[in-house]
Amino acid sequence: MPRSQRGVRLASPTVLIGLLPVSILAAGCGAPRSQEPPVASGSVSVVYQSRGAVNGLDTVDGALAGEVLVWESRGPHMSVQRPWQTGQGRELRRLNVLNGAAKVVHEEVEGDSEHWLLDVSLSPDGSRMGASYTDSPALQESYGLCVSSDGRSWRTVNGPDECLRVLPRFSPDGGAIAFLKSDLGNGKLPVSEAVVVRLGMGSGPEEETVLTRPGGAPADVVWAGDGRRLYQVVHRRERGDYMVEAVDWPSLERQIVMTGGGMGMLSVAGKTGAVVWLEQCGVETPDDQGEMPPQPVGRLWRLSPEGGLEQTPVTVKGVPVMAVVSPDGRRLAVVTGDPNVRFRTAGNGLVVHSLADGAAHVHPEFDQKSITDVAWVLEGQALVVAEGKKNVWLVGM
Repeated sequence: MPRSQRGVRLASPTVLIGLLPVSILAAGCGAPRSQEPPVASGSVSVVYQSRGAVNGLDTVDGALAGEVLVWESRGPHMSVQRPWQTGQGRELRRLNVLNGAAKVVHEEVEGDSEHWLLDVSLSPDGSRMGASYTDSPALQESYGLCVSSDGRSWRTVNGPDECLRVLPRFSPDGGAIAFLKSDLGNGKLPVSEAVVVRLGMGSGPEEETVLTRPGGAPADVVWAGDGRRLYQVVHRRERGDYMVEAVDWPSLERQIVMTGGGMGMLSVAGKTGAVVWLEQCGVETPDDQGEMPPQPVGRLWRLSPEGGLEQTPVTVKGVPVMAVVSPDGRRLAVVTGDPNVRFRTAGNGLVVHSLADGAAHVHPEFDQKSITDVAWVLEGQALVVAEGKKNVWLVGM
């Protein structure tokens, strides 16, 4: 195949010095401190149980302190504006995975809220939330993008119109949001684009910057770690192939990083800046000739911040629903799904791959269990797993 290459914070405990023995104080001054990780390697435990259904997770810049945004649906909820009426309710919680504390930062009841949020993400510093929304939950005829600093007051920055917006992602400095946009009102196949919107201080909609060239259908878009460019995976329909393209921001100068077969699942290692993605490279037929269908096989590529492209030793079997690289760039968490389901929102099982040697560790605790989302926390020392739409697990690496 032709390819082109280019060269929440935890509160500190109050220490009552006057009550401590002198020997303890002396030992604490200049003495070496234990560097034990906050989560034991290999540990697997439930840290939160939803009374509704967990629909998604997001983290604050690698979740150094273990803070995760949990998006869950509840229902039926009593309407705030009309107490005699009940409707589907949803909550957004900040969950600390180290102590299990979960604080509600946004709550909505169908019929009360101006916007019905669909897809929520956090800015890297955790100070703002961005979300795609619909004005009509039942009919879903009008969509837009909004932001909030407190989870209560939301400002529309894009739309509303007939274009669905998904995967909102803040730039590293929090000054812009990239997302995928699909026009659902043209009566034909949806026209998709990767779009960036700057977050100004005005009250009206902000101007869009389209990244995708005409004729291309983006599958994913992410920001580089330094915010100076974006990467998008684009299906080029006329050529019948895929490409990974780097687009400088805000100049929009572009360069094709790689072309090939089916590609997707862009992910950025927040600490190292490396960008990874999967490319389908073949099909594996089970040896037992049973009912198991042939499984696609993918290989993982890695692009360094300096532009060096390499194929890693990682091989992924099955259809990935999620593939997320750890902030330190050492591991890839993969959840695979049913290849017969076209639009997959959940997968079964969890496998963590080592980018150093390709070794795959299967976590048996999640065999045949539905996983709706995964996120890295503590700079790659642990994974948070939303399972069964009920349990949030913490898995130590």
